[in-house]
Amino acid sequence: MENFSGIIHPYDSWESALPSAEDELDDADVGIVSSTATDLLPATKLIVQSKARAQIFFDLDTSATLQRLKQSDVTDYVSPGGLVGFDLIFTFAEGLALGALKQAMGDQPVIVVDPKNVSESMEQALQKIFSTRDVSTSHDEGMPLPQLMTWEG
Repeated sequence: MENFSGIIHPYDSWESALPSAEDELDDADVGIVSSTATDLLPATKLIVQSKARAQIFFDLDTSATLQRLKQSDVTDYVSPGGLVGFDLIFTFAEGLALGALKQAMGDQPVIVVDPKNVSESMEQALQKIFSTRDVSTSHDEGMPLPQLMTWEG
């Protein structure tokens, strides 16, 4: 299995980071936004609309997501149809919380990430995505697969 690499770009404001984030994501293999991101809504919109080969949502606080959904059927980042536009949803949830999250997310695949081995869990899921896609349409053949881009405020 190939090793994945990532870059973290700290920023002061979303507006100042947006031009660079747009450029980076359009050339990225994977765009990931977490449920605890400071600029969750604009980051979600950016990733879903980007040219990144895979768009991923990482639900880091499933209990908070489920509580928000229970209160209104819609959160700031989850519509009634789930997380539309994402290829995968990563979570640490297990048991009943996992079942509830899968039901709330609609058709999007939900992958449980092992908290003791996050990198390996994510790599395995990403390998499955990229093994089923035509990679020749997106990047040069010599480019390592994939590079993760993250942005944090």
